[in-house]
Amino acid sequence: HDGNYLAVGGGTTLYILNTSLVEVDSVNCGLTINDVKWDKNYRLVVGLSYGSGNEIRTYYLDGTTLTEISEGGAAYNGDVQGVNWSGGGKYWVAGGTEDDTLHIGSTTYSTSADISVSSMYAMDVNPAGDRLVVGGDAKILALQEISGKSTTLLNNADIGFSRAMDVVSLAWSCTGKYVAVGAQPNAGECAPLHIYSYDSI
Repeated sequence: HDGNYLAVGGGTTLYILNTSLVEVDSVNCGLTINDVKWDKNYRLVVGLSYGSGNEIRTYYLDGTTLTEISEGGAAYNGDVQGVNWSGGGKYWVAGGTEDDTLHIGSTTYSTSADISVSSMYAMDVNPAGDRLVVGGDAKILALQEISGKSTTLLNNADIGFSRAMDVVSLAWSCTGKYVAVGAQPNAGECAPLHIYSYDSI
């Protein structure tokens, strides 16, 4: 987060650690934790495996206690593989194995938008909070513009030449000019790491 706390998902438990790696608080989410992200206001969005009808959850840390924001969660018809925040932390974004669907929400609503991958395994929001990259099966890296609770596809790229390859990790650079893409190709078919400049995707 701001360098004072670390959020760790271990199995079904979300742990908050301080700078000495001492546990501050923890909560059992009841389902396997696949991803977790801070916003700038000590809130966390957590993506869980399918099971309870509440696979997207949000929590708030007051410095000592982690509290679920019950109105900030949502159901997801699949495993949530990636979560993040957009709009300066105003909205959460979540995606995963629910076909062609990206969920965007806040403490007052949840909606969905179409994306160009059947199963999404990774996402990242740029530092400005208005561009989202998503990746998954079918070798696709898709660039989306985020505006409030809607997204618009700006461009996409076919990663590598492997016949069957998943995009499993994505990260914007701190300047927002580059995107690092981690892929899982068949052995020897192409490089697993790709770097794209923002204006050439």
